[in-house]
Amino acid sequence: MFTCPAVRPQFSRLLGRHIGFLVALFAFQTLALVCVRTCPIGGMIVVTVGVVGLPFAIALMFLCVGLGYGQVFTNRSLLDRAHREFSS
Repeated sequence: MFTCPAVRPQFSRLLGRHIGFLVALFAFQTLALVCVRTCPIGGMIVVTVGVVGLPFAIALMFLCVGLGYGQVFTNRSLLDRAHREFSS
């Protein structure tokens, strides 16, 4: 799909968006790990061995899925526009 003539000019923009979403994911996960260790209910979330428990893992899963869907939908709209402009 990256060999399509309508997609080739948009490749740098797609790569930039992907890197931006990865940076956001890294920042949100880092912030969440800092918050879970410092918040008062952190003891309820963190298991006694120091491993993060199930509620935190579920929250991170929703965060990752949400960012993934956001990336897919924004990139689809970009590629739809590029295909429309290329075909006209």
